[in-house]
Amino acid sequence: MRNIFEELDAVTKELQRNDLNLANVRALFDTVLEVYPRADRYLAKSSSIVHCTDFENAIVKVIDNQEFTLSQSESNLVRCFIVEHDCDIVESNMNDKDLSRRNE
Repeated sequence: MRNIFEELDAVTKELQRNDLNLANVRALFDTVLEVYPRADRYLAKSSSIVHCTDFENAIVKVIDNQEFTLSQSESNLVRCFIVEHDCDIVESNMNDKDLSRRNE
């Protein structure tokens, strides 16, 4: 019994790290589920306590650079977060800022 508490304490401490993202948490929960499968009611990615499983799964896939595996539903939910990485747009914006500073 003590071993269970020590393991769960280690998980709790890991969850308190400042550099964790949702993908890290998902991986940690999946590891816990391998050892304690009965915790799936609370920790599984399809758990009923997750408000929007498609959104959470989509965010994890994006963080893990797995965008190509997004379902249509997942893609629709994260579409509003897409940022264009067009170098011309960035360069144009930077030049505009430089010009506005020169005119001050």
